[in-house]
Amino acid sequence: MWLPLAFPTATSLTMDWYPQVTIDTAAGTVTGSGGPYETLTARHSGKCADVPGQSVQEGVALTQYTCNGGGNQKFWFADTGDGHVRLLGRQSSLCLTETADAVEQRACTGAAGQQWKVAANTSGYVTLASRASGECLDVASGSTADSARLITYACSGATNQQFRRATA
Repeated sequence: MWLPLAFPTATSLTMDWYPQVTIDTAAGTVTGSGGPYETLTARHSGKCADVPGQSVQEGVALTQYTCNGGGNQKFWFADTGDGHVRLLGRQSSLCLTETADAVEQRACTGAAGQQWKVAANTSGYVTLASRASGECLDVASGSTADSARLITYACSGATNQQFRRATA
């Protein structure tokens, strides 16, 4: 793991965390990039996209949960350079990935199921459509309960497919 150290004064040290670092061995520098991190709050329930148990394991399915400011509710919208983003979890650095049954966190590979098209509406909410299927991020069955699964489903514009982005 590489983290840049800085010595802002003669008696202090800082160590910032970044999801990406660039190491220039010729110049002897390490610079960080990535973020800001954002929360995704479902319009219909007011609950945040959440990685249960603050897990850092692959294959954990996302749910919605009461917003609490935890790292498991923060995501980096990393631009892919072609109109899509990858969503990386703050606590795990894993990518949100569309699967057959759910949206899970998995190692970032650049696969189409890890690329999302963000479209804003006039109410200040966004929809996120998977590049792989074209389906939208959705709270299953429009549930308003904690721990309801996040899935992808045919885009309909329903409020359980609309999310507010907020810098965390």
